[in-house]
Amino acid sequence: MDTSLIDCDVQTNYVRVTLRNKVFQMALPEEVHPDRSSVQRSRVTGRLLVRMPKVISSSMIELRNEEWKRTNECTETTEAKERRKGNVSNFLTVGEAKVSVDWRNITNAGDRRPSNLQMEKRTPVSLRKERENSPNFIDNLDVPPLE
Repeated sequence: MDTSLIDCDVQTNYVRVTLRNKVFQMALPEEVHPDRSSVQRSRVTGRLLVRMPKVISSSMIELRNEEWKRTNECTETTEAKERRKGNVSNFLTVGEAKVSVDWRNITNAGDRRPSNLQMEKRTPVSLRKERENSPNFIDNLDVPPLE
C-alpha cells in the first residue's frame, strides 16, 4: 500500500488512522501531546508506528488526589469507619452466598393472579364470528373488500 493513502490524526483523547478511505479510531485512556507525537512507517515491514508522549500534568493531579485521600483517611472518625464496614455486605459477593435460595420455587403453584390481571384467552381467527353491522351502516360498493 502506498504511504500517500495513509492519514493519521492524533488528538489529546483519541487517534484516528485513515487507510484507503476506511477509518480506524482508538480512544486513549490518558491525554497525550499531539504536537510531540510522531508517526512513522517501516520501509521493510510496512508497519505503522505511532509514538504519543503522555501529558505529565494528569499524573500530578492523580498524586494530589492520593494525598487528599490520605489526609481524609487520617481525619475520618471511627463512627464513619464502622458505617462503611457495615455497608460491605451490600456489595456483590463472589463466593458462596450466606443464605442459599431455591430459585425454582419462588412462586407457589397455588399463588394465582387476581382475575382482573389474568390474560384473557383469545379465540383463533377461524372461529371468530363476524360482527353485525350497525343500524346506520351504509355499504359503499366503490370500496374494495378487505382481504
